[in-house]
Amino acid sequence: MQGFRIQPGSDARLFEMAGLEPGDVVTAINDVQLDQMDKAFLALEELAGSGDITLRVNRGGREQTVRIQF
Repeated sequence: MQGFRIQPGSDARLFEMAGLEPGDVVTAINDVQLDQMDKAFLALEELAGSGDITLRVNRGGREQTVRIQF
């Protein structure tokens, strides 16, 4: 497992505003590597109380960092 491939939902504008692109593969959330399912669940639990998120994404073979503030 290398991460999760993401696609925009019903409001593609929000997806784009967050700095994400269709087909990005999220490999880490707030420094939690998404290489195992249990780590993915841990990362999602941490998001519940977070005001901002740092995603590491693989886009076209290149690692990038995307920061999202709520």
